[in-house]
Order: sequence, then C-alpha cells, then structure tokens
Amino acid sequence: MVNKTVYLDNAATTPLSPGAFDAMRPWLEEQYGNPSSLYRMGREARKAVERAREQVAGAIHAEPDEIFFTGSGTEANNWVISGVKGGEFVLTTLIEHHAILNSLKAFDPACSLYYRIGKDGVCIPFTNAEADFIRFRNYPALCTAMLLNNELGTVQPIRKLFDGFRGSGMLHHTDAVQAVGHMPIDVKELGVDLLSMSAHKFNGPKGVGALYVKRGTPLPPFIHGGAQESGKRAGTENVAGIVGMGQAIAEAVEHMEERNEHVLRMKRLFVDMCEEEQIDTRQNVPFNESGILSVCFPGVDAESLLLTLDNFGVCASAGSACNSSSIEASHVLRAIGLNEAQARSTIRFSFGHQNTEADVLNAVAALKDSLQLLEVKPA
Repeated sequence: MVNKTVYLDNAATTPLSPGAFDAMRPWLEEQYGNPSSLYRMGREARKAVERAREQVAGAIHAEPDEIFFTGSGTEANNWVISGVKGGEFVLTTLIEHHAILNSLKAFDPACSLYYRIGKDGVCIPFTNAEADFIRFRNYPALCTAMLLNNELGTVQPIRKLFDGFRGSGMLHHTDAVQAVGHMPIDVKELGVDLLSMSAHKFNGPKGVGALYVKRGTPLPPFIHGGAQESGKRAGTENVAGIVGMGQAIAEAVEHMEERNEHVLRMKRLFVDMCEEEQIDTRQNVPFNESGILSVCFPGVDAESLLLTLDNFGVCASAGSACNSSSIEASHVLRAIGLNEAQARSTIRFSFGHQNTEADVLNAVAALKDSLQLLEVKPA
C-alpha cells in the first residue's frame, strides 16, 4: 500500500492553496466586519471584496461590475436557468453538468434542443440552415454549453456553437466551472453573455463562486433581500471566501502555463506507465491537454475498483463528484456512445499541479494491484 494518499480527483475539487488560506485568515479572525456597514471594519471588508472582484474579472477579461459572487458554480448555473421564462426554448448539450440539466427540469422551460455530440466528446455546431430553421421554428431564449467537460476533459467550440444564433436576441451562457483557472479565457472572444465559475476548482475555498453577466444583459435577481451584489444576489457576502477566490484565481492565472505543462506531463506519465505495466486503460475520448483522463476498464465494476483503490490510498472517481453516489451510468458517457456496461466500468483520474511523479507511480502500482484483486487479467 502507498504511504500517503494519492489524490487524483482534482476535477472534483482541488486543495486550498497556501496563498489563498493566508489571504483568507484575517477575514476569519480579526477582520470580521460586515461589508455593508459604514464604519471602518465594514469599509475594509468592502475594499477586500471589491479587490477580489477585480481579480476575478481580470482573469476572464471582464469588467469588475460584471462579476457577481455566488455560493457556488451550481448556484450561478441555477441563476442563469431561472432567468428563462416558462414556455421559452433552450439550446444545450447532453453532456452538461446536472447543475444545468436538472435546473432545466426544475424551472420548466417549454423544451430543450440538444447539440449533437461526436464520439470524441466534442459538440457539433448546427449548420447555418439548421440554425435558421431553429430560430424560425422555436426562437430560443438561451443557449448554454459547458466550456470544458468535467468528465472527459474535452473543450467545446463555444464560439462556433453560438455563432449561428447571433443577433437573435437569445442569451449565450457557458458553464466554465471546470475551465476557469486552467485555460486562458476571454469572455469577449468566447462571445458569451454569461459565464459560471467556482473557486474550489482552481485551489480556492469551497462555498464561493461567481457569475459573469455582460453589461446590459437582462437577468433578474436570483436571491431577493438586501442590496448586496448590486441588488442581484442578496445576502451578506462571504468575505473570507471571496478573498480566497480572488487570491486563488490570481495565482492560477500567473502560473497557468507551468502548471498545465506539469499536469499534462503527469497525465502522460500515468498513461505510459499503465501501458508498460500492461494495464488495459481504454480511453473514452482521444488524449487531450486537460488534466482529466476518462478510462474504461472492460469487465470491471467501477465502484468496486474505486473502493479497492481507496484501500491503497488512491482517490479517483466514477465521473462527476456530484453524481458519484448515483447507481445510474454517467449521462455524459452514454451521450458519446458508450453502452451501459462500458459506462459502469469507467474511472476518471484527474491530475493537479501538486501531483508528483511518485504519486503517479504509486497510483499505477495501486491500480495494477487492485485489478489483480478484482481478478482482472493484464491486457
């Protein structure tokens, strides 16, 4: 067994960076003022929140007044979907996070139309003729598509997906929870009106996220009450969490290139070592430059393999962390053409910049031992 935990589930959450923790600490201890208060402690808290807003805005090339802090990426997604009036039409994909798909069910738009998905996990844009027909027949109110898929690591061609619907009055949103802090993002180049993000995906704290809302975008408030977040999202701000988010995203942007190079090197090493050990790691989509690796182990029950890996100190998942306890096969894997058995035999390994070569070697050794215990023969 490995001597320490090998954490390969960074797509689920990432460890809090020391810098973010240090930035948060004063706002958890002596600096506890309410940012809506007029006295000095309150004013200092307000300055800290606004500084973090500038950091988040800068990371995606937005303006500070276009950033609204939320309690999570899920809340940000729900906020977007809640702005769709009952009876309106939505364009989306079958590989979205449940924060989008279940919100669509809860807020009950008239219906949804889904982009086609290739076996490589990439959405296929509508042709101009198809887009014209959709606009004529349904007049969509919203198009929402995930930027970087949390189970496959595939990057979606957001600009191309939305281009056929420019000038139609529909809003364009991307769930960028898995992408922010890990790839360069410019909201203007993406051509989006709305973008969701979550701090704990880029080494910030849990319990805080944000929604980018392009100036002039008609989006009603999600939480009613006080005047916080320009009257759009009431509730006393989580100052410490927001400060931690700002610090973490600043660090992520500053070190993005070197971190991504390291993560890709660890992912490649994992694949190469599995091949050397004759472990049948059947990748569900072509190898990509994200830290996510979705692997099917034919004939293996994913839950059994995860529990066995856990006994060896290795953390991985069977897909989205928000759905890991579900007995249903991943909707994402089914959408790219995997059958029920293949989907139920899939493990997601996701690498972070804190992972080392020793982590990878230990993980591969644990994987080999786990498969032997489950009586799965080498390829």
